[in-house]
Amino acid sequence: MKTLFWIYRSQVDKMGQSPIMLRLIIANESKNISTGVKINSHAWDAQKQRIKGSDLQVAKLNQELLLLENQLHDCYYSLLKQMDRVKVRFVVDRYQSLILKPS
Repeated sequence: MKTLFWIYRSQVDKMGQSPIMLRLIIANESKNISTGVKINSHAWDAQKQRIKGSDLQVAKLNQELLLLENQLHDCYYSLLKQMDRVKVRFVVDRYQSLILKPS
């Protein structure tokens, strides 16, 4: 499983911000997932796949991206223990069931 963060530069809102997307790749399958985070495109570091800056808000947003990535990896490895072949949609479904679970 591989993850890739990217900024959707062609979708700019009224505030001049673009959404950060995550591409989940397993074997030859991929799916783009919205992270729910929006930033000005000049603040994106494509090499590091993180938001540039060092203030508290940037650190918090980067932490959210890391958490999302870790949760997807956890879902993938959990599914891998149960089945031989894990598909992208299985990981996404497992992740969505976790975040939408009522507390």
